[in-house]
Amino acid sequence: MGKENGFILFLMPAIKDLFKASWVTFKASLLNLFLLSLINIFVQGAILIVFGVIAFILLVIGGVMVGLSADSAAKILTSLPLVAGLSVAGIVYLLVVMIVGAAFTGATILAVARAEEKIGLGEIIKAGFGRALPLIFANFVLSFLIIGALVPFIFPVIVVNIFLFPVLYEVILEKKKILEAIRFSVGMVKMHFGDIFVRGLALFGLSLLVGLPIYFPQMMMENNAGWSILMVVPNTLLGWFGMAYMINLYKQARAVTPAETTAKTWWLWAMAGLGWVVLVLTIIGVGFGLAANWGEIAKNLTSYNKDKAEVEQLQENLEIPETVPSWEN
Repeated sequence: MGKENGFILFLMPAIKDLFKASWVTFKASLLNLFLLSLINIFVQGAILIVFGVIAFILLVIGGVMVGLSADSAAKILTSLPLVAGLSVAGIVYLLVVMIVGAAFTGATILAVARAEEKIGLGEIIKAGFGRALPLIFANFVLSFLIIGALVPFIFPVIVVNIFLFPVLYEVILEKKKILEAIRFSVGMVKMHFGDIFVRGLALFGLSLLVGLPIYFPQMMMENNAGWSILMVVPNTLLGWFGMAYMINLYKQARAVTPAETTAKTWWLWAMAGLGWVVLVLTIIGVGFGLAANWGEIAKNLTSYNKDKAEVEQLQENLEIPETVPSWEN
């Protein structure tokens, strides 16, 4: 922020300064990001094991209740108490996974945003769980807006993503409510749209420059599991640097944006609402179309499966000579 001839100029730092700050942040947060990834994998695995054991116990209990017989498997899987128990366990599992995933997403953002403050890992994880529920709600709202804009307006959805990119940072770092975060984010991006857009293109260009040498050999080696595993490390590091870059971009833009900045967001909701109406009407239309022509579709599928079975039978009955005849004299 500068001042010239009595007017306040809200100028963002140069792009090279953004890259320098992002590199410093990336290096400072690297260890915590690595540890958070390992802990997240361990926790998610532990959750899966716990609920797997619960499902196994429920199946055993169901087997004891219906008794062992030739059709016991069908009885177990159709037992109303067992189905209800497995359904509840499945719903609880999904909720737990969602909360834990949101908590570690928040912790990852905090680890990058506050990398230079040398905050302990335990404190970061605790803060992440503290923002898990607001983050989940924010993601639902953002998904509604972005998917709605994507359906009828494929290109404008890119603009919508640019206007909304600071929202999660506002929710996590500034602890704002989602609607307040959206209004501030739209206002901030509107004020610095050109600078933010150019800096986004710079990151995109860097991703292509660094990513092509990574992805091109992978595309040439189809079904090469070893190469895919090897590429996990550079892909992860590139993603972490991108996160450091975007958080520093957000910080630099916010530093030159008045705290009271806000903007009207009705156009976002109108665009998303129209998109969802189109999507729902399309699904209903496709559903009615399938229902009206289901008999013909089923007939064609039956005919196709019959023809396929006949072709497979002919191939099995086809005699292949053990030796290939020679055409040479």
